[in-house]
Amino acid sequence: MKLQLNITYNNNEQVLAIVQASDWRRWEIETKQKMTNAELGMSDLLFLAHTSLKRSSDKPVKPLDAWCDGVAEVEVVDASANPTNAVASGD
Repeated sequence: MKLQLNITYNNNEQVLAIVQASDWRRWEIETKQKMTNAELGMSDLLFLAHTSLKRSSDKPVKPLDAWCDGVAEVEVVDASANPTNAVASGD
């Protein structure tokens, strides 16, 4: 159940966050929702991307709120792999 999110930072740098099962698990614990019943908004996509990057990055990742301040755009690259058909919409 992978989901690919393209993150564009305010400085135009881009990074691909690949959301995996452990990231979904953290999201379910945080939101108290099941991914199969979820309607994902921007906060959800940012949380999933942040969790994925913390897990996979060689570099330190800022705390969620500070990291979000540096994000200009989140794009779902591969929604077909996500049973919730995520759409990057505002909360």
